[in-house]
Amino acid sequence: MRLGESVEGSKPTLARASVWPNWTAAALALFGFLLSVLVFYPGIFTPDSLNQFSQAQSGEFEDWHPPIMAALWSLLLHIHDGPEPLFFVHLSLFWGGVWAVSDTLVAKGARCAVLLPLIGLAPFVFNYLGLLWKDVALASAWLFAAGVAFRGFAWRGRLCWLEYAAILPAFVYGALVRGNSIFAAAPLALYLLNIDVFSRRIWPQVAACLLIPALLLAGASVFNSRIVQAEAQHPEDSLFLFDLVGISHQTHTNLVPGPWTPEQARRIPDCYAPDKWDHVGMGPCRFFTQTLDDRELWGGPAISHAWISAMAQHPVQYAAHRLTFTNLMMRWLGPIPVHDAFMESEMTDPRHMHHPNPLFRFYEVISNALSSTPLFRPYLWLLLSGSALVLAWFATDSPQRRFAAAIAASAFIYLATYVIFGVASDFRYAYWTIVGACVALASVAACAWKTPRKTAIAAWSCAGVIAVAIAASIAL
Repeated sequence: MRLGESVEGSKPTLARASVWPNWTAAALALFGFLLSVLVFYPGIFTPDSLNQFSQAQSGEFEDWHPPIMAALWSLLLHIHDGPEPLFFVHLSLFWGGVWAVSDTLVAKGARCAVLLPLIGLAPFVFNYLGLLWKDVALASAWLFAAGVAFRGFAWRGRLCWLEYAAILPAFVYGALVRGNSIFAAAPLALYLLNIDVFSRRIWPQVAACLLIPALLLAGASVFNSRIVQAEAQHPEDSLFLFDLVGISHQTHTNLVPGPWTPEQARRIPDCYAPDKWDHVGMGPCRFFTQTLDDRELWGGPAISHAWISAMAQHPVQYAAHRLTFTNLMMRWLGPIPVHDAFMESEMTDPRHMHHPNPLFRFYEVISNALSSTPLFRPYLWLLLSGSALVLAWFATDSPQRRFAAAIAASAFIYLATYVIFGVASDFRYAYWTIVGACVALASVAACAWKTPRKTAIAAWSCAGVIAVAIAASIAL
């Protein structure tokens, strides 16, 4: 029996096994929180952030960005008219979540887990922590929800109503703040219901994979249209258009419906770049989206019908387009399409401007210096989250194994969904997978193993796959 584990049939008990003081993890998390404030206060704005801040101020919402973040921001503006309340909410969720995971792992006998909050200071995590982004909202909210649940399950084997009251809003916030997070929510929903991801009864997993996305999608629809009455801007058409132009580029034939002149139809297949969809409305292709909007084709059935037809008629070309994008999204082979390892604020209002200090510049230099390494390439984090999930399979049942499996599955699914639904190759889209992979691997390291020999073979196999992927990326 491992230190801190209970005998079969009894309630879980925890025994402190660390030589570190009990408050060490909390002190490191508090230090991380204060450092984040010092470096990023009052929050870093990008164009997306500016758009959502404007919606929060006006109270008039749009659904191009899921409006739940702007709606929360609007409520927080009653506390203070500025970005600070949302900035502090996201930081509190992140550092509170990482403390909960660290403290629980230490209590389960993983002495080194007391240092887990330091992962928040790593350049590939800290670099975005102060940005007012949906990606940071998702990672922070889900880390908090899963971390608090992990602590409750490890200490008592169940969650009390107060824990659920804190967890459920954070879980729903993360699930609705990005369009594709509904798919990655299923493993976390199972975990919050205290259902093992690796349960031998397959029906809970199947039901969760089908019902959770459907329920969240329905909930998002009600929230957007009925509660905040967000203006429908049909963001799904960006995916349809990206794929249509990508297939058109592969076939050298225009497949996009519209009142095109022969010259425009000839140019449309060239209005394509595999890294993001935005190119269809830029430069000499500016006519493209403008015409679709003017003729009220944007948001209509013609584009979605053409999308389905194009995929059915040209599956090979569709696959080629998607694989090309996926390679750029994962940043495996070839140059990095977007240099975005570190971001400066684009807020010009002096009341809310960020003033870079030496610590900010230090992290900027470090992040940019590492931006070409595997640490800033999403494929590595996809493989690491997958490896954590594989290793969790070989672990004996325990709170830390269940936590690791749920987090790793969610992190893997989330990034994998961009293979089908991605329309841009920004590094920030991997943020939840990065955070999830880090805490899942830490939790896996605290597990006991059913068959150590098979576990070692699995671990070396995962390490070999990652090593080959990195070697190929560097060589090619």
